[in-house]
Amino acid sequence: MKFLEKKIEQYTSFLAVFTIIMMGDIERKGDLIRTLQIIKMRGTTHSRTKFAMNISSKNGIELAPLLKSRE
Repeated sequence: MKFLEKKIEQYTSFLAVFTIIMMGDIERKGDLIRTLQIIKMRGTTHSRTKFAMNISSKNGIELAPLLKSRE
């Protein structure tokens, strides 16, 4: 039991920062747009806005607010 208690102590700070992130994609005018949205973040208020996500080797992950389409 001591071993388990020690392991729990080591990961306490990790357990306190759980975040649920939803990733998906939306088709808009024939283009596929990757999206990212934070659903839940423990201990803090946050926006539930969906973001358009671009992943590149040059700039890494880039996020921009997803604008609503007028389709």
